[in-house]
Amino acid sequence: MCRQAITGLLGLLLPLAALAQTVQSPLLPVTGQAVACVDGRAAGFSCNSVTLLSFLPLAAIDGDFSQDDTTAVEANDIWGWVDPETDRRYALVGLSNGVAVVEVTDPVRPRLAAFLPEPSHDHAHKTRPARTAHEGASPWRDIKTYGPYALVVSDNNPGHGLQVFDLRQLQTLSQTPVVLEPVAHYHGFGTAHNVVVNEATGFAYAVGVREHPDSLQHCDYGYHAVDVSDPLHPRFAGCFKSSLGGLVGPGYTHDAQCVVYQGPDPDYQGREICIGADETGVGILDVTDKANVREIAAIRYPDVGYAHQGWLDEAQRYFYLGDELDELRGLVPRTRTLIFDLADLDHPRLAAEYLAATSVIDHNLFVRGNLLFQANYTAGLRVLDISDREHPVETGFFDTYPWGDPVKFAGAWGVYPYLPDDVVLVSSIGEGLFVLRPAMTTTASDLIPEASRVGLSVPTPHPWRTTTRLWLRVDRPQQVRVRLLDLLGRTVQEVYRGVVEPTQPVRLVLQGALAPGLYLIRAEGETFTDVRPVVRVR
Repeated sequence: MCRQAITGLLGLLLPLAALAQTVQSPLLPVTGQAVACVDGRAAGFSCNSVTLLSFLPLAAIDGDFSQDDTTAVEANDIWGWVDPETDRRYALVGLSNGVAVVEVTDPVRPRLAAFLPEPSHDHAHKTRPARTAHEGASPWRDIKTYGPYALVVSDNNPGHGLQVFDLRQLQTLSQTPVVLEPVAHYHGFGTAHNVVVNEATGFAYAVGVREHPDSLQHCDYGYHAVDVSDPLHPRFAGCFKSSLGGLVGPGYTHDAQCVVYQGPDPDYQGREICIGADETGVGILDVTDKANVREIAAIRYPDVGYAHQGWLDEAQRYFYLGDELDELRGLVPRTRTLIFDLADLDHPRLAAEYLAATSVIDHNLFVRGNLLFQANYTAGLRVLDISDREHPVETGFFDTYPWGDPVKFAGAWGVYPYLPDDVVLVSSIGEGLFVLRPAMTTTASDLIPEASRVGLSVPTPHPWRTTTRLWLRVDRPQQVRVRLLDLLGRTVQEVYRGVVEPTQPVRLVLQGALAPGLYLIRAEGETFTDVRPVVRVR
């Protein structure tokens, strides 16, 4: 959701945000048994081809940890985590008073395990007065993970900084829920709208950042890079901006994705690239050298409302972007997703626009294989088939907001589609946590993913601690060699050598006493070569 500063600029968000807080009838939990979508309904929610595994309303996950009973708790962003040592699965649900950690190992019986609280007043900047509990509440919170650590930022709490929580503490809880305290707290900035983590390089990027020390005031609005390779001792690594932004502030980045680039442009292979949703367009930066960041491209597009958030497809060629204000301002007739072709990073192009059947505001989206998962406010979760990258087709939905489809900031905020067994998490602002399973995804974690893709699948789990698995597919019978390489191109491990048949994909397993870090797995056949980065963590 956009900052309050945009309200002053556009005069749009405040009245609609107030509408989002209108009291609705309480929703009851749905647990103990999955509810199939039958005749377009599941437990009172509109749906199509999506099963409701469980639902926990806000009252069941805020844990009564708020210090101000007069302030209604709302949900915001969401992330997920799998403990590689125990295989226990968790939803990390951002709330206006902290982060709820909900165990979803049994997805039909979720339970609140822990709460990650707001920073205490003592952690705020010394020059600022202590906040009341109401002032500490934030409608904007973001959570990502780096290995077993949760990284948390907030956009409404002066002096918040970057909190680091060790999720391995969940392994030894004798009773739940409990409050976990941060194991580290980075104060190089105060507020940030989002935090972006590149686990392959060990860097976190706070974006939409404010409240830097006086020596770093020039860093406001853009990226603030933090080296989190030693999570207990986060270190400042640099700050930079794109040439876009300008609504909240110059160079403002609202959200981004940062990757070690393995896409089709040979000029940037192996470089660390950030693709930012920068209010007025999409900015592409080469951030490999944090002291010498270079803008590769900045692209604007027709009828810009507010470039909000986007995600690459797994081949790193197409970038899918949601514009948060184009529907609200009447710039487009229906909910729009913009599709950029990044085959040439220096010259990206708008390849297509997808217009949905609804006209609601779109919010956050992510790609997994050939599916695009969107959290579209009052239209809920929308699932799109992007097998044809430039022509998405909606194949299912689950509406988390049962009070119609008004064009306002209410309903589904975030979606996390990367848990095993095709479990999808959705956070809904005034409703709570939904645990879902789209019918068009598989229900067995061992089934072969990306059936049409020649080469290597995405490793699962990833990053990995003890073991990770992936699949190798070919288009015709051929001899294939698969090796694990270090960043200097040296063979660390020969994973597979032999003949592969197109009808019999090969299951590959990475394990052994490898040093933690970034590796490349390279498959070389007679008709293809494929490379994927893989990260082993401690």
